[in-house]
Amino acid sequence: YSVDVIWNLNDFPYPFPDNFTTEIRASHIIEHLTNPLEFLEECHRILKPNGILVIETPIAYTWASAHLNHLHGGGFTPWSFKAIEQKEWNWEFPSFKIKKMRVFMPFLWRKPKIALPWQFIYINCFINNFVTKMSVELKKNDNKKC
Repeated sequence: YSVDVIWNLNDFPYPFPDNFTTEIRASHIIEHLTNPLEFLEECHRILKPNGILVIETPIAYTWASAHLNHLHGGGFTPWSFKAIEQKEWNWEFPSFKIKKMRVFMPFLWRKPKIALPWQFIYINCFINNFVTKMSVELKKNDNKKC
């Protein structure tokens, strides 16, 4: 792969025009940003209508995230992304719809890649580190905010 643009993702706006691309992949990025909501807003701006934002991030509040990830600014759980869809809360989230959300077991991330439905996060309440990573696909809605 070749690099077209090098950019500090904490500097807004990003150097891309509105409705620029159909897909953005953010693997282990969002947890390091100082303003994740502004990151989501920029991705929403850059995506074409019905574009897809794929985010992969460690799950917050696991033993691994508490003790091994000292460079993470914030943590995310499936509920962090479910909040985006809650219109009745009247929060100023960019308008995305969750297309797919999964969680992953440690040491099984590579091959074969075993993904579980996001609801398996409930097992983490009893067996910490049962799942430690998640992936969410967000589909851009045409309207700007929820």
